[in-house]
Amino acid sequence: MASRPQGATQGYINPNWPPPGEDGDAVIIIYGYTPKFALYIFALVLFFTLGLGNGWQVSKYRTWYFSTMLVGTVFEIIGYIARGLSAKRNPYKVSYFVIQYFFIVVEPVFFAAAIYTVLSILIRATPDGTRHAPLRPKLILWTFITCDVIATVIQILGAVLIGVAYSNRRDPTRLITPSSKVFYASFWLAVLSIYLRICFRLAETAQGLAGELQSREVYFGTL
Repeated sequence: MASRPQGATQGYINPNWPPPGEDGDAVIIIYGYTPKFALYIFALVLFFTLGLGNGWQVSKYRTWYFSTMLVGTVFEIIGYIARGLSAKRNPYKVSYFVIQYFFIVVEPVFFAAAIYTVLSILIRATPDGTRHAPLRPKLILWTFITCDVIATVIQILGAVLIGVAYSNRRDPTRLITPSSKVFYASFWLAVLSIYLRICFRLAETAQGLAGELQSREVYFGTL
């Protein structure tokens, strides 16, 4: 069981690990739990596989606008490597926490950029899409990317503070084919996933280090 030391120090301590004493160690485990190595292995295999598939797709079909997805998977891999080091070597190490937080928090910006780019392309490809869209495709792309970057920078600063403190067709119906239905469904699923992850990060940040979302790895692993 986890224990909390008596006195001024408040936070999660794992009695199964030697007490912190190395340079760069926090007095508590900032995660609020000891990261699981199994989650690191699962995430590493998952994102490495996704990265290979995305790299093959970009190279084969010349969909360079989708390369931000590849960058995002690389960020995830780096972030989970840092979590793996926390799980196996030293969960008290502040640098491991900051590295994993930075890369895993920044990663959705690249995934979202790919989604916004695809949305802009869909608007242009759909008959009268530009006329019915609330914003011009390019404006949609840069507006939302800018908002994501600003929000992400704020979250990164929070992590640093924690570390320091601790087509030609006219008939639209012809565009809907079985394969395009799968594409649209996948696209909106990706949008929903990004939205849910953003909501989770906002709630997690609002609760702080001692909150339920921050102190349970199952929430992190799911979202």
